[in-house]
Amino acid sequence: MRLFNRLIDKEENLALVGLGYVGMPIAVAFAQKGIHVIGFDLNDEKIALYKSGIDPTKEVGDETISQTSVEFTSNEKDLRRAKFIIMAVPTPVNTDHTPDLKPVIGASEIVGRNLVPGSIIVYESTVYPGCTEDVCIPILERESGLKCGVDFKVGYSPERINPGDKVHCLENIQKTLCIFSDSPVQQVTEAFMTAFYDKEKRLFADTEEKNHYALHSNALPVTFGIAPQEAHENIKQMIMEKGLCCGTHFSYFVLKALAAMKAHEEELNLIINESDHSWVNMLREGATTCFEAWGKEQKWNTSLCHPWSCAPIIAIIEDIAKMKPHKNDDTVTLELNY
Repeated sequence: MRLFNRLIDKEENLALVGLGYVGMPIAVAFAQKGIHVIGFDLNDEKIALYKSGIDPTKEVGDETISQTSVEFTSNEKDLRRAKFIIMAVPTPVNTDHTPDLKPVIGASEIVGRNLVPGSIIVYESTVYPGCTEDVCIPILERESGLKCGVDFKVGYSPERINPGDKVHCLENIQKTLCIFSDSPVQQVTEAFMTAFYDKEKRLFADTEEKNHYALHSNALPVTFGIAPQEAHENIKQMIMEKGLCCGTHFSYFVLKALAAMKAHEEELNLIINESDHSWVNMLREGATTCFEAWGKEQKWNTSLCHPWSCAPIIAIIEDIAKMKPHKNDDTVTLELNY
């Protein structure tokens, strides 16, 4: 049974972490829908007020607080009884206008050490893009010993409550929710494989009819990690037979496909051989020049080549020479691992 249904049937609990002007109205709203809600806050005085029927935030009023079924607590161990957790702690700003993440970090640590497998954690706190993934998830994993996407899921739903606004309140404003999960990717990959992968030929077709197999249709699945291992040899053979039979832009993906299959000798061969479908011939024919919408008279630097046309340079640096940036104190150097 889905977690949502288990919440509705009161077989699982929902927890609100942070009972301020954002968290408390959310806790009350879920409780009014018949869900058992655990309202957690570190402030013992605030919890005492809620338990006595007083709303210090003035968001829903004393009468609503006195009638709500929310289980108010300052004991973090109570969070272990919840499978769906909403984080609504404040995100103040430092004097230098940078975000103060201490409340978010602290709340993540508390939830992490009380996290149970199968949980979903949704952050309502206002944070900058990437904070949930780069700051919060590592803390949850470290404190719980669990793995995000495997043992629990994390989402983000930016709070949109305007304090004191009794017209545009929680019940009538639209919300956005994003969940970090590999399952949609897996579903799309499976659908792609079903539609285009020919198991007998071990190649990707252009259409579901599987009557044509193009260079583009096979280089991209390898480049982006979709192609199964069993298909690598056939795709590599196709690439070497066709060569860079494509435009200058797509040649980058063809070369990266060979790199993904660790076929570095073949990758170098496509760059330096003298055939009609090599990078050398593209240079010979002038195919790397990108005129876009201008001629040389209107755009003086067209002969300097479009950045996409530097694909072999990237391939030689990253794949063949295996050079990578290496930072030592304040100096950045290139490290050769060949």
